[in-house]
Amino acid sequence: MAASVLTLAAAPDRVGPPIVALGGLVVLLALVSWFYWAATRSSRRDAAARSARLAALLSENRDLAQQAADAQRARDQLVDLGTANRLLTDELDKARADVTETRDDRDRYEAALRTMAERSRRPVRHELQHIIYMIGETASGDFVTEWYRTMAVHETEPLLWHHVDVGLTNQASTIESFRDLEHTSVFEVVPNPPPPVLDLDYLSTGRRDNRVGVLVFFEPEIGMTPREWRLTYCWPGMWDPLRNRLRDTSFVRLGESRKVHRDVLVVSFVFPFAAVNPRVRLGPSGPNVRPGWKADLSGRRTATFEIRDPGHEDYDWILEIEGFSPRGRR
Repeated sequence: MAASVLTLAAAPDRVGPPIVALGGLVVLLALVSWFYWAATRSSRRDAAARSARLAALLSENRDLAQQAADAQRARDQLVDLGTANRLLTDELDKARADVTETRDDRDRYEAALRTMAERSRRPVRHELQHIIYMIGETASGDFVTEWYRTMAVHETEPLLWHHVDVGLTNQASTIESFRDLEHTSVFEVVPNPPPPVLDLDYLSTGRRDNRVGVLVFFEPEIGMTPREWRLTYCWPGMWDPLRNRLRDTSFVRLGESRKVHRDVLVVSFVFPFAAVNPRVRLGPSGPNVRPGWKADLSGRRTATFEIRDPGHEDYDWILEIEGFSPRGRR
């Protein structure tokens, strides 16, 4: 009985240490588990962050790859555009060369046509040559009408064509040919209409001494019976000196061919509505002919000179105005 009591009394000493050890192990395992969980959680966060950064880098890389592809396509397009531009430039240069060659050929053709027309000119008689200069308030209003009543001089030499030089001779101009003029027309006035007029064929014959030539063809040819025909054109800027300096000089050249005879030469100057006190007189080398003043159909003041049997002289007229009145413009 005493031994049993002693054994029970000694038992707590033998059981205590294992329990303590087991508790410590549990605590240790808890700490290890906690550290493992914490480390695993941090690793997961780091992995998620790395995955996000990797995804961002992959997206950026795709964007850069797309930009690089776009840049390459742009470079390819620039190369293609450069090639196309060089081809177009070459074609343009060739076209310019062709235009220049064509223009030169045309100028040579017109010059040759003028030479042939002058060398083979037949005698012609103008019962009347009437030149009407309409002076515009602006350059675009400078119109000219040349009015002819023409017949052949010899019955055996009817007029198939007639060569005429038109324009002024006292100023430079960019006009190189009759084809460069505006509102050109050449027509015959038919005595028994309809039609009232008959268009005539014509060819330009280049330029000489600031005047341009035109070769007019008659169909049928003109014989000993006079026929009336007219030539009209707009030469912009023809009267710029008068508008700018209030004074100008006009020349009419009749001595270009001795085969052309004129019974009567009439020259009319139609001044613009706004012209203040217009004056015009023949130059000192001309005959003593005073102008007749009247209003044309539109009411503009017109000075007309009539010279009978003018011969083959060159005549000049001096025109002056005092200015332009705004109240006179229409």
